[in-house]
Amino acid sequence: MATKDGNFSVSLNGRIKPASQYNFINDPDSAFGSNTPNELNSGIANIRCARLGAEGTFFKIWDYKFEYDFSRGNGTVGSGITDALFA
Repeated sequence: MATKDGNFSVSLNGRIKPASQYNFINDPDSAFGSNTPNELNSGIANIRCARLGAEGTFFKIWDYKFEYDFSRGNGTVGSGITDALFA
């Protein structure tokens, strides 16, 4: 979107990256030593990243970009800003 004179513009964007897994052979490994059997479970589904952002210009010369990730690292790293730029 932009103003008629072109002084201001904004573009909204976003993306989502789903991940899932299905194991055709779901047999547990046999126990050996102090290890216990490991079973490969199917049906795991999650969202690897969910980002929403905006970018554009002010007065035709200043550029900006902002992007926020709502599920960064699937819980291993807190949600946060991935890009913040004003030039």
